[in-house]
Formats: sequence, C-alpha cells, structure tokens
Amino acid sequence: MGFGMGLGTGLRGLNAARFAMQVIGQNVSNANTPGYTRQRVLLGTTFPITLQTGMHLGTGVQIDAVQRILDGRLQARIRTQNGLFGYADTDFRRLSEIEGVFGEPGQGGLSGMLNGFFTQVDKLRSDAGSRALRGGLLQASKNLTGGFNLLADRFDTLKNDTINEVQGYLKEVNSLAKEIATLNTQITTLESNGNQANELRDRRETAIQGLSALMETQALERKNGSLDILAGGYLLVSGGSASTLRAAKNSENLTQIYIGNTTSTISPKEGKIAALLNSEKESLPGITSRLDTLARKLALETNRIHTTGMPKSGPFTSLLAENPIVDGDGDKQFSDELLAFGQFPFDVAKGSLYISVSDLETGDLERTEISIDPKSMTLGDLASEISKISHLNASVDPTGRLRILSDSGYGFDFSKRLDSNPNSAKTFGSQHATIGGTVSGPFDLSSLPADFQISVDGGSATTISLTASDFKVPSSVSAKELAAVINSKFSSASLSATAVVVGNNISITATSSGTTSSLLLTDGTNTPLSTIGLLSGSTVNGRSDTVAVSISGTFAGEENGFYRFVPEGDGDIGVTDGLKVAVYDKEGTKVASLDVGSNYSFGDKLEVGNGVEIAFGPGTISKTNGDQIALDTLSDPDTSDLLVGLGLNIFFTGSKASDIGVSERLEGDPDLISAGFTQAAGDSQNLALLANLRTKNFEELSGGGLENYYADIASDVGFETKKAKELLKSQDALLGFLQTQRESISGVNIDEEMVDLVRFQQAFQASSRFINVVSQMTESLIQLGR
Repeated sequence: MGFGMGLGTGLRGLNAARFAMQVIGQNVSNANTPGYTRQRVLLGTTFPITLQTGMHLGTGVQIDAVQRILDGRLQARIRTQNGLFGYADTDFRRLSEIEGVFGEPGQGGLSGMLNGFFTQVDKLRSDAGSRALRGGLLQASKNLTGGFNLLADRFDTLKNDTINEVQGYLKEVNSLAKEIATLNTQITTLESNGNQANELRDRRETAIQGLSALMETQALERKNGSLDILAGGYLLVSGGSASTLRAAKNSENLTQIYIGNTTSTISPKEGKIAALLNSEKESLPGITSRLDTLARKLALETNRIHTTGMPKSGPFTSLLAENPIVDGDGDKQFSDELLAFGQFPFDVAKGSLYISVSDLETGDLERTEISIDPKSMTLGDLASEISKISHLNASVDPTGRLRILSDSGYGFDFSKRLDSNPNSAKTFGSQHATIGGTVSGPFDLSSLPADFQISVDGGSATTISLTASDFKVPSSVSAKELAAVINSKFSSASLSATAVVVGNNISITATSSGTTSSLLLTDGTNTPLSTIGLLSGSTVNGRSDTVAVSISGTFAGEENGFYRFVPEGDGDIGVTDGLKVAVYDKEGTKVASLDVGSNYSFGDKLEVGNGVEIAFGPGTISKTNGDQIALDTLSDPDTSDLLVGLGLNIFFTGSKASDIGVSERLEGDPDLISAGFTQAAGDSQNLALLANLRTKNFEELSGGGLENYYADIASDVGFETKKAKELLKSQDALLGFLQTQRESISGVNIDEEMVDLVRFQQAFQASSRFINVVSQMTESLIQLGR
C-alpha cells in the first residue's frame, strides 16, 4: 500500500465528517422552519483495493446519500386530517355566524318580538276600542315582520357570500396546484441527474398540506419522484401539469366547482371548501326553510282569524284584495284565470265562503254560502257569484285584484257572528202569511214536469209549473236552487209572494201583512208540494205582529252548520201549556226542545247548546203551518282560504320570512283591525282567537306552537354550533397528535443533533490526526531516501 492511499483515506474521512456536520448545521438552522424534514447522512465504505497477497484493503468512507427522515403513511394521515380539520374549522365558523344572526337570547331576537306581538294582542283585548293600543299592536307587528325580514336577509347574504369565499379558496388551490406542478418538474430534473432534492420535496409537501386543508387530497408518487395529486376525486396535478378550478352558480343557484372552462364538476367532501358548499346547500336552506315555515304559519293563522272578523267601523262597504291573480295564459285578462293557478301567497282550497250582507239601518242580516272549487272556478266566476248576492257587486280590476262593493245603505262581512235577529225574513210566527216546508233538501224532483197552484190574499189561483230544464240535476235539488226557481216563476206571474231558504228547507211567505194576509197552496201534477213538505189545501193567514226572536252568545262548535227552530205544536208563546220549540242541527238531528209554554217569560234566554242562547217575544206559532227559522252557526266562515289567498281584510302580507309584512291598509287606519266578530266597541272575540295562537299547536310546526317552534330553531342552531365546536376540538387534537408524531420522527431534536455534531467533530479530528501521521511518515521516508 502507498502512503498516498493513506492520505486519500484520511481525506475521505475528513470530507465525510465535514459534510455530515454541514447537514447537522442545516438541521439545526431549520429546527423551527415549518414543514422542514430532518435529514441525515448515509455513509458507506469505498471500494477496497486488492493487495499482491490477495488481501483486500479498505480505502475509507464515502457519502451514499442525504436522507429525509419521514414516515410516508403518517404524512398521508396528516393530509387526510388536514381536510377533516379544515372542514370542522370552517363549519364551526359558519355556524357561529348563523348563531350570531339569531341574536338569542335577548329582546333583539325574534323570540322577544314574538312575545311583544302577543303581549300587545293581550293589551288590546282589554280595551278593543283604544286607538293607541291598536297602534301599539301594529308597531309590535311591524317589529316582528321586520325581524323575520332581517333574519332572511342576513341568511341570504351568508348564502350569497359562499361563492366569494369559495372563489378565494380556489385561487389558493390553483396557486398551490401550479406550485406543486413546478416543483414536480424541478425535482424530476434534479434527481434524474443523480442529485437529491430534499428541500424541494419539503416545499412540495408543504404545498400539498396546504391544499389538503382546502379539499381532500391524495398523493400518488411516480418512479421519477413526481407526485400526481387527486383533489376532490379529480386529477388536479399530473406531473408538471396542473388544472385550474373555478366556481360559478348552477341552475339551482348553488355554488358549483368546475374544472377549467369545461362543464365537468367536482364535489369535495372534506376541507374548507366542502364545509362552505355544505352550509350553502344544507345548513342555510334548512334554517331559512324553517323560518319560512314559521312566518307562513303565523301569517296564515293570523289572517284566517283576521279576515273573518269585523273592524271597528262595522261591515265593509268596499274592499279590494291585496293579492292579484297571475295572468297565466298571458292574454292580459285576469278574469279567466283559475283560482287554483293564481299563484297567491296561500293556496285556495275546495270549500265554502260565507258572506253576510247587512242592512246598515236595521241590522238585518242575510248570509250566503258560495261553494269554492279552485280547479274549476275562475276569478271572474267568483266575482259573478258574489254579484248574484243582493246588494253586492264584485269585479276584477285591471291589476288582477278582486273588488267588492255594496249598495248604499248596506255592508258586508265574512264574520262568524251569530245573526241576532234570525227571524228577519219573518218565517216564524209571522205577520206575513207563511207556509213552511217540513222536508229538508236536497229534494228529489225527478218526476217532472210538476205543478202546484198558489193563491195570495184570496186572489185567483196561479199555476206554477216546474220542468226538468229548470234544474241542473232534478233528482238532487238544493233548497237554494229551488227557491231561486220558484221566485223566478213568482216574479214572472207577478205574484206577491217569496220563497225563502230556511236551513235546508223552504218557506213561502206573502208580501202582505196582518190578519188579512193569506196564502193558499194546492198540490198538482206529481205533487211537488208533498215532496217539499208544504201544506196543501188549507188557507193560512198572517198575524197582527211577528214573533220577536233574539240570539246571543258565541257559537263554540267545531263545524259549520245551522240550527233550525220548529214549533212542536200550535199556540201562543208564554201562554199555551206545554208549547215547545224543537231545535234541529244541519243533519236533521233534534238537539234540543225549548219550553216556551205558560211558564216562559218573554225575553228569557234559553240555552240551545255550543254557547248559543235564544229568546222569544210574544206571539202565535204553528207547527201545522210549518213555522220555522234557521240560525247559521259558523266555526270557520272560509273553509277554502279564499280570503287569505286573495288578501281580503288580511293582517299580514306575504308568506315567507323574506316578504312577510303588515298590511298597509291597517297601517293607514288602525281602526280597520278586526278585533271582534261585531263592531261593538268592547268586542274582542277575534283578538281572543289571535291570543290563543300563542298556545295552539300545529302539525306543520312539528306538533308545537309558534314560539316553541322558533325556540327549537334557535336551540338547534346552538346545539349544532356546540357540536361543531366539540368536533373542531377533537379534530384539532388529533391533528396535533399526528403532527407531534411527525415531529418525533421528522422534526429536529437539538440535543440529538449536538450529540451527532460531537461525534462527527471527533471523527473529523481523528481523520485530521490520521492525515498528520501519514504526512509525517511520508516525510520521514522521503528524508531517509535522501
């Protein structure tokens, strides 16, 4: 072996130790650098030489590689956890924003406004005529609707801000993807030449970790050291190429992520972007939908009550709907539009509407039922049906709104009030000669033609003929239809008599009055009088005066109907022993028998049932002649929701949290608030129904009440926020644990590095001494050779 070989061995040892110490210095200087991976030098022996003796002699040490110390599986877990943490962090932030919007608990929250609304309703109940308290209710209502509007607006803003936030994050995604692609190129170029790219790999891993926080990321390494990146299930980076992502609204007005300028989309499941997209698609719409449900139910139930009440001023003389019908066929005509497709805030259903027309001077009331079938009835049809009612005229204005007007001296309403004078038609103990039918409709008049004769006030008999063409369905003729046909026949014959509907029965009265008033009916072909139950062949005279009948109380039943009052004998009220009046309901069932005989005192109230009381004045009543009166008993005057749909006498406008408001009509005149069923100053019956909404439960509100439903919304948001916070803490702890594990493997431990530094320093010193010794030996040999 030559001494030169010994110097080479020493120099290689010296260089290896020096290089190792440089790597240690690199580690120490980057101990606090984020994403830095600790490196270590891998040393190996150089190729030995073979001596003449055949023995092998080592030639020293060489540097095989500078290795990054890492756990690939752990790195992948951290990427996954970054996505989970990013999702949890953004989800908690967004839920915290939502919780802040509610502002609960507190007077500024919607719960306080709901409480304020019902508090003002209760205050007005105590003094229904107070204009100041009416103003207080309107102000509380405006505060409440404003609260709904504000919540809807803020949630809409949060929803609309989603695309801006996503676009901001996508800029980061595209920037990181481009950086990863560039680093891929640099790494493959460097490593293909036999060099190492540890620092570039660290930078690339840092970029991938940043990307994984935004959307779930999977890295696939190629043999050449390049990494392909799957983000959101899409190949975002392939070698040195990177795709770009963009955000835009889709057809459902939701933020969608598109690949480049294509229509291809991706839907990330983890990361900050996924949390924002989920909030926009699920969380925010879920909350706004529940708020809309609450606002809709509040408006619907309040309007159902208010539309069927009466304002302080009494019955209406003019009323304009607030909700126009939509011109669905585009012909610029509104009268031909079906109610079912009117696009009103609330749907019109099949049912009945009761309209009461009052003589404003006498208070006499006539109530008419209109059958509503929205699938076959147009707005023009409705106007025509209303116009058929005496003293009313309805039309459709140029904007598609229904307008109702009454004749001078008359008013109309939709109240459930009881008719205080049900004998205004004078069909019970009347001064007008009257014959009442004992058979209830619908009537089977299929045996037509038929006829009967009528003689009024002793005049000559007039024959009234009924034919099949007079009726829609002769085998099932309602009392209303029959009365209309008979009155038409009477009018054509110039007869001074009128057919009156009494419940489902018919009464015929003479126009004349007093004891000289007389009426004689005689059955004819196919006996129509027998079918109707009208007395035939006996002359009936009027009385000197009509029996006064008064009604009091409030109907407390649950279904619409009527009570029909029929004498059970002939005699004088308060005089004839055992004289009674039977009470029948709509189905013809006898529900009461009222004693009006010799023990009855005029004006005494007799209990009928369901909160209704009746009192009689003096006079003669007759079962034989068919004396009868009917009293409408209404639980719901509008079972079709027509008034609510069209917006006739409504309290709240709109049907969603974003558009609910207080009717401008009421704001302009607080006296138009329908506090009661009548115009009496102290009548607060309608307000009592409004107050009951506070404790009433509704199936649409998950079986709860208005306030409880809102409390559930707010508490659910609070619960979800708390749950999101706990999840965030859990994900943060797990991410921290994984990062701690990484630090224990890939992080720089200063103490360990110092130990290695001392070790390689000693190796350096040893190599230096070895070189010195070899140099001295070489010098000595040279001197010997001289």
